[in-house]
Amino acid sequence: MMPNAKTMSCQTDAEFQPGNRHAESLLILISAAILAASILSAEPLQSANDRSRWATVWSLVERGTYQIDEIDQLTRFRTIDKVRHRLSEDEPWHFYSSKPPLLSTIVAGLYWVERHTIGLGLFQHTAFVVRLLLMFVNWLPMCLALLSLRRTLHFVKASEATRLFVLAFAGMGSLLNPYLASLNNHTPAAICAVFCVSAIVRLTYARSARQFVCPADMAILGFNAALCSCFELPAALFGILAFLLAVQCDLRKTAWAFIPAALLPLAAFLITNWICTGGIKPFYMYYGTEKYEYIHNGVPSYWMNPQDLDANTESWTTYLFHCLLGHHGLFSLTPALLLIIPGFYCLLFCQPNAASSSTQNEQTPPQSTLLRPVLLIGALLSTVTLTFYLTRTANYNYGGNSVALRWMLWLTPFWWLMMVPALEFLLRTKKTQWLCLLLLAGSIFTVSWSHNRPWKPSWLYVAMEQTGIISYRTPRPPKAPPVGKTPPEATTPPETPASTPPQTEDSPADSTPPQNQ
Repeated sequence: MMPNAKTMSCQTDAEFQPGNRHAESLLILISAAILAASILSAEPLQSANDRSRWATVWSLVERGTYQIDEIDQLTRFRTIDKVRHRLSEDEPWHFYSSKPPLLSTIVAGLYWVERHTIGLGLFQHTAFVVRLLLMFVNWLPMCLALLSLRRTLHFVKASEATRLFVLAFAGMGSLLNPYLASLNNHTPAAICAVFCVSAIVRLTYARSARQFVCPADMAILGFNAALCSCFELPAALFGILAFLLAVQCDLRKTAWAFIPAALLPLAAFLITNWICTGGIKPFYMYYGTEKYEYIHNGVPSYWMNPQDLDANTESWTTYLFHCLLGHHGLFSLTPALLLIIPGFYCLLFCQPNAASSSTQNEQTPPQSTLLRPVLLIGALLSTVTLTFYLTRTANYNYGGNSVALRWMLWLTPFWWLMMVPALEFLLRTKKTQWLCLLLLAGSIFTVSWSHNRPWKPSWLYVAMEQTGIISYRTPRPPKAPPVGKTPPEATTPPETPASTPPQTEDSPADSTPPQNQ
């Protein structure tokens, strides 16, 4: 095939398909408004998980350190997601967030800008600062992800009904959405996956149609796959698969576009982790060691005697059931994901209809060809990730007290496109249209129940607990003598060591503000 102007240009966008584009735009705008309302109405610091990260953000900007000793003494910022660590035996013990420091460092950079422009501190103005930063960290990238998803659906020539369904599910029916109201690693990882999926589809198009492989798509895939891996440990496999796919498309462009882009987030991850921990091994990989299980000033850490869900001892079969169909079930909470099963069948065994094929010229790959890498990679990653967590028998806690099986959420963008083949068939008739709408309504109901409180149980968990089907509450024994004297409720930190920088305007020692604005 001889190159020409068209084949030598980047296939960054496909032609928009026939249909009501205004309806799609309106759907994205409504979704963006709902997501913004959830963030702006959510209570800040809802769980130990996000408090751990916010404590690091405050410490970095206000104290110039990853140590959270000072802010952790205050009730609003106190967290169990921390480790006790010191670089040498000659140094005193300090507390650090158990979370990898890259995300907190990025957010700290935004907080530094806010601190030196608007001037409001995270301690004194917790609610305002948290919500403002989350709009930049979660909401804005999610809006861009929805736009990217829309273009991808047009690229694969999905029907208008399919596009509207997938956009409605992504914007209003995905359990990823409640987590936008919290600082966590799952939402940025999933957003990175959205851009990866879009790049994979475009690269597949270029390779199948023997057209020009765009270096920008290579760089987008490399950067976002690596960044996704930095946010989610199991996504490391995805980084490898993305690299292999890039090599298959174009080895030379992989070398000078994919790899350099991927090295940027990987270097940032390793550098921030080295500064924080003194090594390249993240703190959460020390789970079960003395960094988690310790007695500090006579007080044992939470992880020496975990409670409730964290002390779960179910069999792997029961755990698997609840992960898929039970109180944290992917399919029971968001039944629209059931469309993945017929979608996968349609991809493998169904032939495209003649009407769809006639709209494409001979050089345009069919929809099944464009979607196949995404669906196969998504199926493999979903299976491996679920299997990985099933092997962690010492920590069967479903991701803690939260609305969803949150460590699977980064795979959400793959699931969105895995529904497309089934929707192309099911949305043709009235009866199956109603079935799809019923599945979508059930998913939207679950999300609306928890739209701004991701760290609370789902409606199904509450119902099962109230009816006595499940009970994870650890029996509380009568008050026993404490291991050591518990420090009184702190409204101000202890005296700052001489090596600590002077108090700043946002210091907890200045005053004790109301719990939340």
